[in-house]
Amino acid sequence: MAFFMDGPDGPNVSLDYQAIRDLPHNEAHRAYIERLWARYRPSGDGDEQFLKEAKVHFLQRFWEMYLFCALEDYGTTVQKTMGASGGPDFSFEIGGTKYWMEATAPRAGDGNNRVPFPQIGIHSYVPRDSITLRYANALDTKFKNWLKWIDNKIVNTNDGCIIAVNGLGIPDADCGFDCPYILQSLFPVGPLAVNVDRVSLAVSEPYLLYEDTIRNQNGSPVNTAPFTDKNYSAVSAVMHSFAGFSSGALPLGYDFLLVHNPCAHYPLPDGSFPWCTQYRFEHGMFTRIDHDPKQLPVGVIDTA
Repeated sequence: MAFFMDGPDGPNVSLDYQAIRDLPHNEAHRAYIERLWARYRPSGDGDEQFLKEAKVHFLQRFWEMYLFCALEDYGTTVQKTMGASGGPDFSFEIGGTKYWMEATAPRAGDGNNRVPFPQIGIHSYVPRDSITLRYANALDTKFKNWLKWIDNKIVNTNDGCIIAVNGLGIPDADCGFDCPYILQSLFPVGPLAVNVDRVSLAVSEPYLLYEDTIRNQNGSPVNTAPFTDKNYSAVSAVMHSFAGFSSGALPLGYDFLLVHNPCAHYPLPDGSFPWCTQYRFEHGMFTRIDHDPKQLPVGVIDTA
């Protein structure tokens, strides 16, 4: 059974899905996705329902496949969640603790809070607030799902939770060069700023503004610092990537960021996921730990 399905598509089919399936110049992308599917299908989620959902929610289903295969490539024994009651996508053990991983791939959004797509030939600012709100909404939705799974006894209160976010579907989300937008949606940090003396015009060293909420288009405050809030201590970490169907020439997980929650009840042990670039937030400061090139799968070149 191939990943791409023939037949009538319906009104809500993903344009990306159609383009990769039908356009001849996307043959390499199509073959790449089929290779991922061949690896993912035996996990237990490889059924016709998954493929039907992929026609509409293409990036979300691609991200689940990609994430599963990437974790396996780096030696993690991943269990796909089965059963009609649902639950997080995957689970695995690290240091004797069971961790669940739930994947999400937010899109541009709808209505007034939609992140606009950039227009060729028109100068505009990157909509930083709108991008951060899309991340914050996706994270909050998954966190609320986790609380429901605890109430329904699908997961245990002694288990850890990792939310895996793919930001490819949010326009301009990859423009957070000084401070990735995923960090700005988890900690009380805003855009980069400087102080300018009005008399001498001397410029200070750059610093990140303090910001723990952003107001949406309705004027309602949205929490953009959940990792400083003990109410979110059930979340151990957030994993982030921009991987997409054009990433076939790169090792799986090549751009993964792992953001640790300093308030987590069940933090990840030191040394977990050494192939990820990692961020820790301690004493009001970020510490970045670049990934270890030696942890890449044998035979690939470190492209970071």
